[in-house]
Amino acid sequence: MSRHSFDPDIAALVGLNAAVIFQNIAFWIEKNQANRRNLRDGRYWTYNSISAFAELFPYLTEKQIRTALDKLIKSELILKGNFSDDRYDRTCWYALGGCICPNGQIERTKRENDTFAPEGKPSAPEGKSYKNRYKPYQKPNPSHAKAAVEDEVPEKIFYAYPKDRIRG
Repeated sequence: MSRHSFDPDIAALVGLNAAVIFQNIAFWIEKNQANRRNLRDGRYWTYNSISAFAELFPYLTEKQIRTALDKLIKSELILKGNFSDDRYDRTCWYALGGCICPNGQIERTKRENDTFAPEGKPSAPEGKSYKNRYKPYQKPNPSHAKAAVEDEVPEKIFYAYPKDRIRG
């Protein structure tokens, strides 16, 4: 017997049905990230069809599932994509949006080089461009004060993340 759970803050934002589906999507994305699977466009993804979701959630109709997914996409909790080479395959892929949930609170991240920023509204601070997104990582020169500030951002995210969820 499977058990379904949800985050009350997410349920307050997008509704109970969407919160339950979000929890399922987040679980599979976390599993894919741990197994290094389905990495596309710099994010880990999971995929499912509406009918497959209906089997997982027999208490929801396909219309309720579609509505819940639309709410999650509109609130930017998840992103939707299609990575099939077959043009007839309409399986939808889902990734976590630009949010993190430290201590149960939904907060937008300040991501550099976010390719999903709205057109004409760069999210990259200090005039940085999106062009460097896929260049290999090079350790910043510690003699620069700017490098020290950039190193603080991942540390803040790491310490804000719940201790029981940290792996590796």
